[in-house]
Amino acid sequence: MLDSCRALEAEGFKVTYLPVETNGLIDINLLAETIQPETSLVSIMAVNNEIGVKQPIAEIGKYLYLTQRVRTCVLKRTS
Repeated sequence: MLDSCRALEAEGFKVTYLPVETNGLIDINLLAETIQPETSLVSIMAVNNEIGVKQPIAEIGKYLYLTQRVRTCVLKRTS
């Protein structure tokens, strides 16, 4: 995922990286604050294969859908 983000940055796109909380989850409020009118993609690793944390994908997806602030959401799963 990070390689894809770096490739987008190399092409001139602005990429914002959000930190995770101490429990490994993203802060949905911080996500909401970070999204700008020009944001076109949100990419989230649904499950961290190193520490096993599952992001609240349903809650994140519902927020993005209801606010219609982002055109594309990529939810990466681990194998």
